Amino acid sequence: MTNKKEFEEEQNWIFTFGSGQVNAGRYIKIHGTFSSARHEMFQKHGDKWSFQYLEQNWNDNASRYYTKETELK
Repeated sequence: MTNKKEFEEEQNWIFTFGSGQVNAGRYIKIHGTFSSARHEMFQKHGDKWSFQYLEQNWNDNASRYYTKETELK
């Protein structure tokens, strides 16, 4: 479960790419606050990505839906 404090702490965030996007089937990990990581993602990839997850939520739940995803370095 995500709470306000989690959004303000620096931690790892996972960003996924959607079907039909250049990096479909991949994800990227960015360290920072919710906002700073999101800003960095927009700087690197514009709006060509799909979802942002806390790394813990990704590990606990979301990754099972993305079993073929590989990390984009």
